[in-house]
Amino acid sequence: MIKIFIKLLIVNLLCMGSLLAQNSSILDSYVMEGLASNLALKQKEAGYEKSLQVLKEAKSYFYPQLSLNARYTVADGGRLIEFPIGDLLNPVYSTLNALTGTSDFTQVENQEFSFLRPKEHETKIQVIQPLFNTEIHFNKKIKEGMVEAERVDVETYKRHLIEEIKVSYFNMIKANEALQLIQEVKTLAEENQRVNEKLLQNNMITRDRILRAEAELSRIDQQLANAEKDYKIAKAYFNFLLNRPLEAEISIEKEMVEPVFLPDHDIESLKNNAVIDREEMIKLGILEDISASVVRMNRMRSLPELILAVDYGFQGTSYRFTGDDDFVIASVVLRWNIFHGLQNRHKIRQSQIDEKIIRTRKEEASGMVQLEIIQGWYEVQAAAKSMVSAEKEYQASRLAFEIVNKQYNNGMVSMLEYLDARTSMLMAGTNQIIVRHEYFSKMAEFERIACLYPL
Repeated sequence: MIKIFIKLLIVNLLCMGSLLAQNSSILDSYVMEGLASNLALKQKEAGYEKSLQVLKEAKSYFYPQLSLNARYTVADGGRLIEFPIGDLLNPVYSTLNALTGTSDFTQVENQEFSFLRPKEHETKIQVIQPLFNTEIHFNKKIKEGMVEAERVDVETYKRHLIEEIKVSYFNMIKANEALQLIQEVKTLAEENQRVNEKLLQNNMITRDRILRAEAELSRIDQQLANAEKDYKIAKAYFNFLLNRPLEAEISIEKEMVEPVFLPDHDIESLKNNAVIDREEMIKLGILEDISASVVRMNRMRSLPELILAVDYGFQGTSYRFTGDDDFVIASVVLRWNIFHGLQNRHKIRQSQIDEKIIRTRKEEASGMVQLEIIQGWYEVQAAAKSMVSAEKEYQASRLAFEIVNKQYNNGMVSMLEYLDARTSMLMAGTNQIIVRHEYFSKMAEFERIACLYPL
């Protein structure tokens, strides 16, 4: 209970620091929509459904096999079988006639008949039931592991898809905010051009300031065109992830939150939980169990197989289904491969090597998961600090521009100083947008690697 409480506490803490995290109805609804409609996820789920059918096939080998076999044969020629009944009985009959003084015992001819019947039919129902077969047992167990591995693959892709949807959403907002910032700068540039034109009309400035303002406005138009392109591409990609029309409208969250600095003592809990909960680690554990089952299956191949077979049907030279024509045969069949050229010994060794490889991969993956937690942890911390600094820088540069803009309108500063202040504000604003959404993207990534989003 303490472990669960700590994990829930960490989840709540991290979600507070994410713009549009689970408490955001807008982004959460988009995540749910993506999990329901993403085409790549549907393919993964179809693979899982197929593996379930494979498991059902493996289980079916435990049940008896029932088959109906009917045969009707017409034959001509072939080998002849001679039966020397005359040679056997005629001497005896001759002796009996001599003793009795009669001819009651007539001579008989030797007989011969075809080995193949001219006409023959056999119709039977056959039941085959495995009684002891280790390969069937382990095959079912291996298929169960493979089904579970497929399910974990689906869960893994869901986590990556959730991260991709969130990062894509943040990128779309980032592109939209950058577009709005440049539009705001363009409005300032247009106002600056209007003021300069009035000043020129009053002969207060020379025409070079007008030309410079027009050049700046053209440059801003180029930036605006690139920003519009970035926004449309980000919007289309987000809609693609949700399998929606690429031009579909997207609701944009307006709420802003302060960044959260994560306490250092919780990193150990996150590392331990990730090693247990990460789907990659779960899958490697399943593969380790499968490889162990393969080793045991290969070792038990030396045991015999026991099968029960029962046939019931009718035989004869014509199609008749009477009590005089039926038959039943019951057999218990033992099959034991005593020597197979040492093939099984080599298979055992191969499966043991595979098991060792899986264990090594699992150990390596455990270290990699803990490394990812550490990297993600400090990347979030750094992004949060950068977000605070970038916000302060933008507010300061914006305030400085407002001061310079008033001075410029009153003719107290040169156009070069005005442009420098506006460029600084634009760069600081762009950096603030990038850094803020970089923080949110890092939070989404950390949410995945720490398994904090409940599936």
